[in-house]
Order: sequence, then C-alpha cells, then structure tokens
Amino acid sequence: MRQPVLSLHPATVGWTVKTVSNHRTNVRRALGWFQRIAPMPLPGMSLVPAWACLWAAVPGLETRKRLSAFVRFLSLDAVSPAEVDEPVLDRFMRHRAEVTRL
Repeated sequence: MRQPVLSLHPATVGWTVKTVSNHRTNVRRALGWFQRIAPMPLPGMSLVPAWACLWAAVPGLETRKRLSAFVRFLSLDAVSPAEVDEPVLDRFMRHRAEVTRL
C-alpha cells in the first residue's frame, strides 16, 4: 500500500501538491486506525505549558527540527520534562517505528 501512495504525483492525477499531501495523510491515519496505532503528534500542535517554555529556549533551526517530533510526543503523552528517561525514549522510538517510515 505504501509504494502506490508515495508514488502519487500531482501532475499524473490532476491534483495540487496540497491535495496529494492531504490524501497521503488520510491514508496513513486510516491505516493507523485499523491497526489501532495512536497517531504521531502533528507539527504545529500546541504544547503543554512546561514543554512550550522549554521549546521556546531551544536555539537553532537544525536542533529544533531534530527534537520537534520527540517534544510533541512527550507533550501529547503528558510526560513532564522531569520524567524523561531511557524507557520514555524507548517508547517514543517504538511508536515512531510503528507510525512513520522514519
């Protein structure tokens, strides 16, 4: 299922880039629902106050890009900054492997 969805090109189906992106997201979410996998937190989602405060202090675009999915996951999963440890990181990595192709 992955390859046909990823190989969709806007020009071949007469859609805009945004429409193709939306359909890819919808397919991913639907498959996750059938597999009973919780979705990855979306970019732009609101962080809980503790994480929003820390996130505001993270310098550099490259660092922010590398940490954003992890911070969103922690915020959505209600993990406080003081509770982050190796098992939490392992849980994030398992979740990421189940939900994304990264």
